[in-house]
Amino acid sequence: MRRGGRDNYTGINTTKRVVEALDAIADSPFFLFVHHKAADVLAHSVGDGSKQYREAIIQNDAQLGAVLQLLINRELLPTTEVYVTTDHGFHGIFHVNDEDPAIIDTWFASLRHDLGLVHSSILDVTPTVLTALGIPTDGASPPYRGRSLLP
Repeated sequence: MRRGGRDNYTGINTTKRVVEALDAIADSPFFLFVHHKAADVLAHSVGDGSKQYREAIIQNDAQLGAVLQLLINRELLPTTEVYVTTDHGFHGIFHVNDEDPAIIDTWFASLRHDLGLVHSSILDVTPTVLTALGIPTDGASPPYRGRSLLP
């Protein structure tokens, strides 16, 4: 479900769209990507060191909690894989420079898998999720540039 313009799908509105999506799929298996964009938008406008950015991070955390509670309430959490990640690094209001590897650095967590505190990259997200789902990645063409963080 695509996000709309002018904050129709930011914060709590994004979480409302998760409810709509879960209602639409009923008891079917699903893959759902949820993007809470407020922190990214604010970091680009006022910087990653600002009070507004910190508040947006706190709100993202609250919305993640609301999504997890929704999964608990619908008794979906025990059978649902949940991953949380960031998308890129910041320096002030800009994406970190392409020559700086932090542009692809990410924080990556899972409810079921110990991903540790190892260095990870956005390039590692897809291979890690596919490995968790039992989908082999070694034959992908073109090959994934990232690596699975799971054994």
